[in-house]
Amino acid sequence: MKIPLVELLLLGLLGLVFVIAGLGHYKFGPLLNGPLISICVGIAFSAIVVYGGATQSYTSILRFKPEIFLYVLLPTIITDGALNVDVHLFLLNFGTICNTAFLGTTISAFIIGVLQWGFGQAKICYAMPFLPNLVFGSLVSATDPVSVLAVFQELQADGNLFANVFGE
Repeated sequence: MKIPLVELLLLGLLGLVFVIAGLGHYKFGPLLNGPLISICVGIAFSAIVVYGGATQSYTSILRFKPEIFLYVLLPTIITDGALNVDVHLFLLNFGTICNTAFLGTTISAFIIGVLQWGFGQAKICYAMPFLPNLVFGSLVSATDPVSVLAVFQELQADGNLFANVFGE
């Protein structure tokens, strides 16, 4: 039985993920951390599928379906966050959390969107209409606290600081 090269590469990449996950308690250094490894594995997976000669059946199976994110992944993430939050610190910092979540994120989204639009008009980056730049700003403003939380958790930051960013 002959196994296609794409399948061998994907199985090898899957094996590498299991090995790295098994070594997860070891520190690889400040430059090689979990998110960086995840990004590299994702890039390698995409390169294997796209440039490795994957057939149409692979691409139809591997296509991202928004329903999976909306009905499976998002409720899991929200439930995990709700179960792991320190309720006392969350309620103690509720006013600050609301200010940061609504006012701070809105201001950040507008600043990023306007700067991105301005850089596009100055031909520093790809020029897009104003509204897509604001959408990009809101996306970046909303996802930035997730990466900050990972760093706070690894550094074992103060509970109030963690609760403020987590609540946002």
